[in-house]
Amino acid sequence: MFYQEGDIERTLLRLGIEASQRRSELIALCPMHKYRVGKEDTNPSWSINADTGAHHCFSCGYKGNLLTLISDLLEYGDLEKAKSWLRSNTDVNWELVSKQLNEAKKTYIHLPKLVPMSEARLAVFKEVPAWAAKDRGLSVEACNTYGVSWRESDSTWILPIRSLDDRLLGWQEKGHLSRKFFNRPPGVPKSKTLFGMNCWDKDQMIVIESPLDAVKLKSVGIPGGVATFGAVVSEDQIEIMRKAENLIIAMDNDEAGNKANKFLLDSFRKLGIECWFFNYGDSDKKDIGDLTPDQIDWGLENARHCVLGRLAIHGS
Repeated sequence: MFYQEGDIERTLLRLGIEASQRRSELIALCPMHKYRVGKEDTNPSWSINADTGAHHCFSCGYKGNLLTLISDLLEYGDLEKAKSWLRSNTDVNWELVSKQLNEAKKTYIHLPKLVPMSEARLAVFKEVPAWAAKDRGLSVEACNTYGVSWRESDSTWILPIRSLDDRLLGWQEKGHLSRKFFNRPPGVPKSKTLFGMNCWDKDQMIVIESPLDAVKLKSVGIPGGVATFGAVVSEDQIEIMRKAENLIIAMDNDEAGNKANKFLLDSFRKLGIECWFFNYGDSDKKDIGDLTPDQIDWGLENARHCVLGRLAIHGS
């Protein structure tokens, strides 16, 4: 037994994986299915052992241990970084798993190196149509500011993923009516940047999960919106947040967003980063995209300072 009771479960939750337990195995949709075969896993075909961390997808063949899973999902390509993340996010007794780390180093294959992207790749997409922008409470002007475009053939949002020096790394595709997400190219290092940094004004930074919610802020006249591309926040993204003089965290108003807030609060305490947490008040809305402009203004004006600890986090 490498891991103590609850270690694997806590790790999966932090990685955004929902699993059910069958004896000593945790069963879930394969987290790397789309990367490997180009489509989402629709029937849970991936399992991970709750004692050893060994995992395997019986459909696409993806397998490894807990450290390689962390490295792949967080796009580290580095088991030492995965080790540091694991120690920071769980109560793992590292002496019990040091052997597993050494074994993984012998067999771990890094994700394929990305092909350089050209701006010309975005030229095939169109400007966001006024009707689609209106459906999401966005302005076409704000979409253009953030470089968001549109694929007309299947009504899909195209959300550019750029490095801090504004190089195109790829893009995220989000269906307008469907829940589909796809990152192109597969493995694009979105965890090393924040959406919207290319138009950030170097003053207020409002960190949210969804790129379109950052565009929503701009659409209602609020600058500084950037997005993490999801509820899992990387160490690289936290380092980027250090740049802000006025940092406001506005993750989603749900369980995953609450966990992300707690992780950020703990990380900021260690690093001495000051921030405020967006206040959803009595609203049951999931995120900023669902709020009215007045509700957003209220949530920012009544944001809670991190000095309050967990009391600063909405829903805690």
